[in-house]
Amino acid sequence: MAVTKTHPIKSTLKAAIDYICNPDKTDGKLLVSSFGCTVETADIEFAWTRRHAIDKGTNLGRHLIQAFEPGEVTPEEAHRIGMELAREVLGGKYEFVLTTHIDRDHVHNHLIFNAVSFQDHKHYHSNKRSYHFIRRTSDRICKEHGLSVIVPGRDKGKTGEVLSADPKAGKVVVQGVSVATKHQKARKQGQESAIIKVETPIYACKVMVVCPKCNKPTRIGHKVEGGKKVRICKKCGAEI
Repeated sequence: MAVTKTHPIKSTLKAAIDYICNPDKTDGKLLVSSFGCTVETADIEFAWTRRHAIDKGTNLGRHLIQAFEPGEVTPEEAHRIGMELAREVLGGKYEFVLTTHIDRDHVHNHLIFNAVSFQDHKHYHSNKRSYHFIRRTSDRICKEHGLSVIVPGRDKGKTGEVLSADPKAGKVVVQGVSVATKHQKARKQGQESAIIKVETPIYACKVMVVCPKCNKPTRIGHKVEGGKKVRICKKCGAEI
């Protein structure tokens, strides 16, 4: 799994870049990459791009952190995942420096990117929509690499039967999850109005299968058995 968080850099851009490029944290700078700039002069190049912007905004850059579960990913793969995330989220329009830190029990990526695009010189808009896009993209890339994904929200950890699925919308309805309260009007004579609770659709990417044998949330694997392809639990190997 990968946890993502982001915050603005309003000052000391050079100090922030120097911190994420620390050789002691990045395997002697082997886990340091950049796009659209040189690592050593990134702060200067960021500033040069901002000078050409009409609307510079108030930030010098943004700092995105992507942290993985201990033991789930190698530093090299984490760096590849971080690069995929940066390229997709920023669309090749913003200079950035990406590093992978290995000094803690969990591997984590640091991405610092310019607050202004070098293509159209418009500043990056950070809001709930942009953050949700980052989180969804990170989750999808992690799943493509066979990593687990955190299920966010108040219903995290709940289990229930899938009542219906909408493949086109990528949503499912799960019993007892994402329950909403609605007012039901009386439609027939003698029928009373009532307050009812109904399950509402949630994105399928937020749902994981629970293995009936080990009783743990798991990713699905496949194997060929007796000439037939079957689904198996990635954690215990039991057929699902």
